[in-house]
Amino acid sequence: PDSVEAQQNMLLKYIDPRGYGALKDNLIAERDHINAQHLSTAFYPVNVVVDTKALTALVTGDLIASSGTTELSPQRIIYQIQYR
Repeated sequence: PDSVEAQQNMLLKYIDPRGYGALKDNLIAERDHINAQHLSTAFYPVNVVVDTKALTALVTGDLIASSGTTELSPQRIIYQIQYR
């Protein structure tokens, strides 16, 4: 929780201006949830598939989280990144 705001601000530096406001609102809500629940998270990528024609990348990985001292079940998730 201590570093979430700095990490989000770093991410926002790379966001297309057209989606900046909506993403920033989502990140603020996420930050508030992380702080309220004392969550700690780590994402471990296991696969990346890049489509150079569509300018996308699908990053599959495991999201590991804990709330305080309680370990939460790992989740396999996929992030889609769109480039311009």
